[in-house]
Amino acid sequence: MQCPADRKVPLAVFLLDGEAEHWWEGQQAARFQGRLNSLITWEEFTEVFRDWFVPPSARQQMQETFLRLVQGSKTVMQYEAEFTALARYAPQLVSTSAERCYRFLRGLRDTLRQPLIPFRITDFAELVERARLIENDLMATQQRWTASKKRFGGEASGSGSSRKRRFVSEPGSGSGDSRRSGGSSGTATSTTSSGSVSTAPVCQSCGRRHLGQCYRMAGLCF
Repeated sequence: MQCPADRKVPLAVFLLDGEAEHWWEGQQAARFQGRLNSLITWEEFTEVFRDWFVPPSARQQMQETFLRLVQGSKTVMQYEAEFTALARYAPQLVSTSAERCYRFLRGLRDTLRQPLIPFRITDFAELVERARLIENDLMATQQRWTASKKRFGGEASGSGSSRKRRFVSEPGSGSGDSRRSGGSSGTATSTTSSGSVSTAPVCQSCGRRHLGQCYRMAGLCF
């Protein structure tokens, strides 16, 4: 909605209430010598308003913050919101659309700024939208790469573990069969044989340990 220049201040003053209304009455009398609201320009009104509610020292601090502002880890939309909020305290630095675009572009991350530099965009809304599209594409590419790395990494790890299990089990089964068929039976036989001899009684005829009839008594070799 368009508002005539001579109606801007009266309309703004009409919306003031409470302490703000009393503040303006004092400003109108002291600073504007009682001039009618319709005779006070919008620039004069906003200057007085800013000086009172945002002191010059605070505006200077905001301007310095604006000059140092960079995107960093923020998304494009988060960076744009902070950029726009701080730019209000430094209107002389973004007085034209081209200057606004230049300062916004300068603070973008390298991966977003470099593809946009050749286009020399001077429309702020277009610049923000293009930066956002590039950011979305980079994020999607990163997500696909991460998913692919996890998928192929998992398959390689699984195959390696399977091969390792087969490698370990095959030699083990062979040596186990060999022990069961050879070594174990020999040990069992030896144990049984030695056990039988050691538990046999001492023969009174030959003085040896054996079971059954003594062959020496029969005249046979023992």
